[in-house]
Amino acid sequence: MDSILRNLKYSRDALTPLISLAKTWRRPAAAWTVTAGVLFVYFTDWKVICTRIPLYNRKFLDSDE
Repeated sequence: MDSILRNLKYSRDALTPLISLAKTWRRPAAAWTVTAGVLFVYFTDWKVICTRIPLYNRKFLDSDE
């Protein structure tokens, strides 16, 4: 039992810097992910998504309407 607790302490010591790094980078990583998603939709002109964007969806209106 003592060896398990000792190993748990070492693993916690090893993971603490990684957890700190993840907490530091979570907002910038989220911002980059959202930006990449928006750019992907814009440049690929994904009709399923772009028809639900206000004002931009006029591009996809049919001429017979």
